[in-house]
Amino acid sequence: MTIDELKEKVRLAEERVAKIEKTIERHKSQGEKKVVALNKILEENNLGITYEDVCEKNGWYYDYQNQSFYHDLYWTACDIRDKESAITDNMKKLKDAQKVVENWKEKLRAEEVKLQYIRDSVPEVIKEFLESWKQRILSYYNQKAADYPEALQEYRAERDLNKW
Repeated sequence: MTIDELKEKVRLAEERVAKIEKTIERHKSQGEKKVVALNKILEENNLGITYEDVCEKNGWYYDYQNQSFYHDLYWTACDIRDKESAITDNMKKLKDAQKVVENWKEKLRAEEVKLQYIRDSVPEVIKEFLESWKQRILSYYNQKAADYPEALQEYRAERDLNKW
């Protein structure tokens, strides 16, 4: 891979990390709004508790099953759990994406070191030879790729003639 290709891989991986971070922030913001809404339901019904008081207790909202506000309480609590779950899942994705960024950066650094070594220690004659060889090889394979549809048609025509 060339340096430019590696830089592009790093850029794309960093964009993915940024996107995941935005998603986490969005879920946090929405979760905070849901906590405020839940606390408002609790306050309006004079329960004397807040979400922070009961968040560690699973199924705490079932204690209010026979109350008129239960439906709103239950679904708001479910929304909060969904947001917490989404944050946890995205944190795992973020960790993986950050590893990918570091891997691409390491490959980029290694390629830059290799390129610098070549610049510093290889004689100019060899550099010129390698560059001209690389250009000839690229030209050869690009021409082969361009000629492929034509060669394929010729092959199929010849094959069809020789079938019988």
